[in-house]
Amino acid sequence: MRLSALLLATLVAGSAATPQLPRSPVAASPLSPALSSSSLEISLRPPAVAAEQARGGAVKQAAPINYGALAVAGGFLAHLTFGTMYCWGNFQSYMPAALKYFNAGATGAPDSILVIPVTMVAMCLGMPLSGRLQGAVGLPGAMAIGSVIMTAGVYLASLATSLKTFILAYCVMFGLGNGLAYTAPIVAGFKHFPARKGLVSGIVVGGFGSGGFIFNLVGSKLFNDGDWGKGLQKLAVM
Repeated sequence: MRLSALLLATLVAGSAATPQLPRSPVAASPLSPALSSSSLEISLRPPAVAAEQARGGAVKQAAPINYGALAVAGGFLAHLTFGTMYCWGNFQSYMPAALKYFNAGATGAPDSILVIPVTMVAMCLGMPLSGRLQGAVGLPGAMAIGSVIMTAGVYLASLATSLKTFILAYCVMFGLGNGLAYTAPIVAGFKHFPARKGLVSGIVVGGFGSGGFIFNLVGSKLFNDGDWGKGLQKLAVM
């Protein structure tokens, strides 16, 4: 689940962060004054294209890649994985009883209800750092670093033997990584569509909410088919 965000990093942010290099004008050589810019252009074309044009045939031009649409679509998919934070209410029902309380043998409302608020606090702490991280390593770098921290947090949480260690891995690491990577896809979309920031942010963040619905179903399937730890590991590498 979180590794998919790593694969999306270049798609979401790389196209916005890579500048387009201007073409350098070709100067005519003084040794060949008869060489015109048009003849030079023809000589630089691929042989198949030049031959087709010499016969007077039309050459189909490849459709330009819409990097803006790809950035927004990639941002939606990235936020789809970020939104798994909303799945905790469902995931908690599959959690082993020994992990639900700080003290063994405790009863009543489980202490594991603290997972969501602690995760949100860690996410909010990561967001202010995201801007500085983007300035230092770029949008793809910030996206990759946040995704790695998220993935590591979920995987390490599958090995936790107490609620304290689970909160440290799942809440702190997952929440912090989420906050570091959260804004990178949105900023990438803004760079392509500066006049449609509301639409871009709405589409991208819509993935965050959709992730809670989709991965609730996926998580339930994984936890019902296997044990708690293996279910978390599968979610981490999905």
